[in-house]
Amino acid sequence: MSRLAASAVVATLLHGCSLTLTSFEYGSDGGADGGSSFDGGSDASSADAGLRDGGDVDAALVDASVDAATVDACVATIACRVDADGDGFAQRDSDVVLECACPEGRSAAPDAPLDCGDGTPEAHPGQTDYFVTRFPNDSGAVVVNSFDYDCDGTEELRPLVSGMCRLGLAGSCPAEEGPWMYDPSTTECDHLVQWARCETDCSSTILGMQQVGCH
Repeated sequence: MSRLAASAVVATLLHGCSLTLTSFEYGSDGGADGGSSFDGGSDASSADAGLRDGGDVDAALVDASVDAATVDACVATIACRVDADGDGFAQRDSDVVLECACPEGRSAAPDAPLDCGDGTPEAHPGQTDYFVTRFPNDSGAVVVNSFDYDCDGTEELRPLVSGMCRLGLAGSCPAEEGPWMYDPSTTECDHLVQWARCETDCSSTILGMQQVGCH
């Protein structure tokens, strides 16, 4: 008899009640055969592993578990360089570590073009905006203050608004604001130039003087 059945017998006798034994299909009695008593026997029932449906529960737990031995280990093959400003472009002269994926603060190299100002997130390869202040360009042996925000090695002035606007010709123009007139041979980045707004019908409005940006 199992401990559970024995305890039930003692409790029943102490209270003077009639005793009826019912088989509980727990594996703790060494087996369960569906009979009317705990007989310590064994049978083919799955209850020997726990509750009768315990086998299904255990199987589900096994299916949900992850066997680390079956998981392929990552092979670190991505060269990651320091990317201090988080713009997605790595420093030119940083150390290189191999990772499965570059962590925060590093970017892939040479898969991505290298940065020319890794303290200025606006300065990076492919930049299309124009700026009127210099940034510390660290692409060379010596850090220099530069307008080369697109890291192509040159400083380009923002182009003039549409020529058709400036010539007063009717037609189709991009709606834009920008430099109206300057002499490229003498005008430098951040210089004041005449500024205008060009409309899609190529009409124009002079807005005054503004600094011309570069990249």
